[in-house]
Amino acid sequence: MTGSIHPLDTLSVEKKDSVVAQLLEAGLQADLSAASSGAAKFARPETRSLILGDQLIRSHVVQNTAIELAAELADKVKPPAPTKETPPEPPPLLSNITGGWQIAFSGGIPIGGWASFALYPDGTYNFSGHMHDSGAPAYNCEAAVVIAVAGGNPAFVLPATGRVSGLLGGSRNWNWNTSGSNQAVAEAWPDLSAGHSWHGSATVGVNINATIDQLKTAVGAIGALIVLT
Repeated sequence: MTGSIHPLDTLSVEKKDSVVAQLLEAGLQADLSAASSGAAKFARPETRSLILGDQLIRSHVVQNTAIELAAELADKVKPPAPTKETPPEPPPLLSNITGGWQIAFSGGIPIGGWASFALYPDGTYNFSGHMHDSGAPAYNCEAAVVIAVAGGNPAFVLPATGRVSGLLGGSRNWNWNTSGSNQAVAEAWPDLSAGHSWHGSATVGVNINATIDQLKTAVGAIGALIVLT
């Protein structure tokens, strides 16, 4: 058996609204028209009662049909239920954070070298480097690197101090290699993975704290630094 499409299903929502309103109005007026016009033409009361009953039945059918169509139409124009937004996935964790730089000085200071650092998710770290004095004077040397999360807090500092002696006795070279572990690095790893910055510097004849303060400003660190030594 082949199904058929109801004529109202081919109409737009606006036209369906109009048809439903007309059907309702026609059904409500049917009761009065049946008594005043069609049934009044018959003299016999029993005949008039039959026609009036038929008209009333028809009017109720029209009304019920209109109400059903209105309900169907209301279901079709219901706004869709709001969908829940899926929160974005956190960025993947880094396997390590590393960096380094070459060391050179202007102004005739005969010292050069390098420095590098590494941080790991389990909280372990390393800071190593080398400085060489190719001149006669001796120098006190400092090196440091500050690593901060994108918001500036927390921030970590890896410092080192040493001395190169030149021609005046002692070693021309200063090597350092500091390793350790700090739980604060592990706890901050998701934030460090989401974003971080670092700055490193090496100086001669300068207080190490002054060097660290400059690096802290350079990375925008907020609050006290966590010292990794």
